[in-house]
Amino acid sequence: MCQFNTATMSPDGNEDLVQILARQALLKWEPMGNAFVVRQLEPGEKYFFTTWGMCDCGSEVGSSQRETPPTDELGDLSRDLKKFRQSGWSETKIERWLAQKRQDRVRKKAEWKTRHQTIGEELDRWIEFMRSVIEQDAARWIGVMHHFYNHEIESAKITFTRQWVSLDLISPKRLQTLKPDVLLTIAKKV
Repeated sequence: MCQFNTATMSPDGNEDLVQILARQALLKWEPMGNAFVVRQLEPGEKYFFTTWGMCDCGSEVGSSQRETPPTDELGDLSRDLKKFRQSGWSETKIERWLAQKRQDRVRKKAEWKTRHQTIGEELDRWIEFMRSVIEQDAARWIGVMHHFYNHEIESAKITFTRQWVSLDLISPKRLQTLKPDVLLTIAKKV
């Protein structure tokens, strides 16, 4: 399951200018044809893929909905240990396995900490992008949504709700707390 951030643009938008602004914000701006999503959009509104990488897993968009720092706790490993002993593992091998689990925990905690030291950078880019689109009249509105995909992006059956927000009310916190399948749509005035 992977997260992808997608976007929409008002029907009368200047797609070429929005694509330039998206690239400046390190976002891809490629039309998507997910018929299930497109049917739910306003007439003429367009739907876009924004990801340059493999996915948006680890994205700051919606991150407060899912991400908590890893703990030092390994959890209850009694079932694993019992299974290993029944399989004939030596105590030395079990200790090596436990040491590896602890090292993995330390590594994951360090990775999480590193990733969150720059929190807000991606959110700031999204906000600057949306602000630029609206202020340069490249589109009357711009929307962002994230979804956790189990299937192909183009054929996923996504039912979303739309939340309209005035440009002056958009903030990093609003993007960070965005729930999956909520199309946050920003316009000059709502």
